Amino acid sequence: MRIPLRLTFVALALLAMSISSSAATSVQIQSPNSSPIQVEATFSGKRKEISGIQLRIRNTSTASVTIQWDACSLVLPNGRTERIVRAGILYITSALPQATTTIPPGGFIEESVWPATMTRYTRKRWDQDAIVVPTIASTLGLFLTWNDSSGRGEGMWLWSIQREPYNFTWLYVLGALFILGSLSEGLGTNY
Repeated sequence: MRIPLRLTFVALALLAMSISSSAATSVQIQSPNSSPIQVEATFSGKRKEISGIQLRIRNTSTASVTIQWDACSLVLPNGRTERIVRAGILYITSALPQATTTIPPGGFIEESVWPATMTRYTRKRWDQDAIVVPTIASTLGLFLTWNDSSGRGEGMWLWSIQREPYNFTWLYVLGALFILGSLSEGLGTNY
């Protein structure tokens, strides 16, 4: 087998690794002033889109907090406000009222959420459309409503998002491998 063929396989493997590793995940924690809630959001997806949102909602107060999911929403980067659907809810019943979730003092819950109108039925299963990430910095917002010992509360959490720049490192590696493969083929080296 010639070295250039081996290098070609290595180059293709590195290219596949660079494509699969282009997915971006970010975690951001925010807590508005005077709120009993702290939110940690994990956004996953590729460079141009968000395909998943995982929330960790922590109750930082000394009383129970009940999240009112039907009054919660996401504000997308284009400014459109969308009702939240949690992953545990069957999409077919997403238009029905969602159960509330009570978080004990000092406790937390984890929920995967998605905009309700960005789900669709295809090929005998439910899919969700990706959220497009803008090229210039924009915001993704989460509006939560809850009840606690002092009554009804609400808060807005905003995260700055934008496309990640391309990672050209693998392109340089692939270029070097291509040049090495070309040079060794020109020398007629066989193994």
